[in-house]
Amino acid sequence: MKLGVDKKEVSCYTKSNKKRRLMKTKRERAIEIANGAFAKARYGTHPYIYHLNGVAEMSEKYAPTNKDTHYIVGMLHDLLEDFPDYISYMDLIGEFGTDILISLDFLTKRDSETYMEYIERCSYDKIAEHVKICDLLFNSQHMEELRDSPHKLFLLERYNKALIYMAGKKEW
Repeated sequence: MKLGVDKKEVSCYTKSNKKRRLMKTKRERAIEIANGAFAKARYGTHPYIYHLNGVAEMSEKYAPTNKDTHYIVGMLHDLLEDFPDYISYMDLIGEFGTDILISLDFLTKRDSETYMEYIERCSYDKIAEHVKICDLLFNSQHMEELRDSPHKLFLLERYNKALIYMAGKKEW
């Protein structure tokens, strides 16, 4: 009686398992990139990936179409602004395509623009606008993370103004 596993079976399993690990989905790559870039960053008392995952899941849940695209953009929405040198634009295009890079670029605040100009620019791209709304909602829902911060009221007012603008009232 033979016990154990045939070497051919082990070899075949190992090779297919390696291939499966090498062929990651775009979602998996987005999570991997976000984890790498934000490894030391914090969102209140949580690792920053908590925020990115929350925005990505909300973006996917309420996305009218292209749920994967909304998830990926949600997961990476702070990447280019917070860690511009972590991955190149060309690498992002290679990983995810031009459409996702364009949305990420719309979500990246420029040093030369005011917050209101940034919010207006986000609204020019439907995916960026959707993800930014989810970002604002997530931040508003997690204000307890700031506890008694003197910036708490300022941030809540800023998020509310941005949400009103993006909801179509576009009046300041």
